Amino acid sequence: MRKVGADQYPSPTMLDHIEALLTDDDIAEYAELLMERVEEDLYPSIPMLQRLLRLAA
Repeated sequence: MRKVGADQYPSPTMLDHIEALLTDDDIAEYAELLMERVEEDLYPSIPMLQRLLRLAA
């Protein structure tokens, strides 16, 4: 997850792999990282927003 925090635009493949390995305890931290990405972008990507919605479900 440090890589997600460091990359301005993490690859969808990397995010898919991370999400496959997340434990219940990791979800909040990961969602926070994605939220930071969304907040930093003037026009956040739809796929990034969709990832956040899936995490919230």
